Amino acid sequence: MNWASRLVAVSALVISLCASAGVASAADDRDFKVSNTGTTPVFHLYVARTSSMEWGYDILGATGTIEPGAAVNVVFKNPSDECIYDVQAVDAEGGSWEAIGLDLCTITVVTLNDKTITWE
Repeated sequence: MNWASRLVAVSALVISLCASAGVASAADDRDFKVSNTGTTPVFHLYVARTSSMEWGYDILGATGTIEPGAAVNVVFKNPSDECIYDVQAVDAEGGSWEAIGLDLCTITVVTLNDKTITWE
């Protein structure tokens, strides 16, 4: 491979890396962090459109928890213009607490603290 061919190959690689980096860094406006500042672990976390009649699936999965002092990122993978969502957290005893009508397009952090939910 001569130097001109190498230059073309390297240029193509740099362009593809820059393009993929731009795609990877494009966050959804609805993405947010959930922080547990309370003393109770959160075993289930649900995020659903306010217009939905069901909570849907547990975004922590079968083995996930948010321990006191820990945080998780909620990342939306499906594009949507809808911003208004409800959040429900459930502890080990099955107790739950909810925040209704959150504008996730403007909220970056949801904080869980022993049966209360606040956001910023």
